Amino acid sequence: MGFDVRWKDQIIWETGHLTGSLFWANIQVLEQVKGIPSGITQALADELEIDLPLFRVFVSHLIGMLAETNSPTVYVLLDGTVQVCLALEAHLTGTWPTVPISLQGVLHQAKQIPMVKG
Repeated sequence: MGFDVRWKDQIIWETGHLTGSLFWANIQVLEQVKGIPSGITQALADELEIDLPLFRVFVSHLIGMLAETNSPTVYVLLDGTVQVCLALEAHLTGTWPTVPISLQGVLHQAKQIPMVKG
């Protein structure tokens, strides 16, 4: 069983159920921590929908949070979720989000995440 992320009725990311569920759980926690909506909603048990304008604001906040943390533990906990968010935003906009020099490694890893060809 898979897990889909959609935008405007198009599947943009197909992943395994465990990966999708972990990503969704992380997004929900980060919405609570940051106090802002992610722009991602759960349409079905195994399907998420993205509101691009809200999502871009959320991703920008996550980039700032990752760049500013002094905690190696927080960095590790955020890293993977930020990578997926960067890849999703790049896939939707056609442009990779700008990240500080300190996060170039994160950006490089995000470019390895496969998205659905559209």
